Amino acid sequence: MYLSRVLTIESVLSAEELRNRVRLIVERCLVPDTTQFRLRQIYGWRYRERASLFELQPEYWSGKSRFGAQFVGHIETAGSGSRVIGIVREHWLTRAIFTLILLGIVAAVIATIHGDPWILSRETVKAMTIASVMAAAGVLLIRFDLHATEQIIRDGILLAQSVQVKDLTLDNPRGS
Repeated sequence: MYLSRVLTIESVLSAEELRNRVRLIVERCLVPDTTQFRLRQIYGWRYRERASLFELQPEYWSGKSRFGAQFVGHIETAGSGSRVIGIVREHWLTRAIFTLILLGIVAAVIATIHGDPWILSRETVKAMTIASVMAAAGVLLIRFDLHATEQIIRDGILLAQSVQVKDLTLDNPRGS
């Protein structure tokens, strides 16, 4: 589907240890020191657990995270390590608005077709071209947002795998 992406990450840590480290990066507001995190002004994580599932979402200074894309998944045991499996999806409001926009575009094209729909007039071709470009641009924007959020979540989980719990004390919460 164009409003979500599957994300799978393998880890050598046990499922419980990885889950604890993900909680740790959320509690300590640890983010990777990369250009992508600085440019997007990400300062922490939003985290919620429900049964065996958890939701992880980057927190932006701009407030974008309120309706931004999020990761929903679980951590399962896989061989001697674990695997994070889930989807990166857009917020429900973004999905609803974008679906309505696409339906509106289709309705506008249908409304411009006069008479026989198989005879293409100049106006019909123009309307269909504009509608196609609008729909394609919208889908590309959504896909870009999902891809960027997927990379941010992947970097965050890789940080959780590499963080050393003993390096993080109350005096030195960032481990530096």
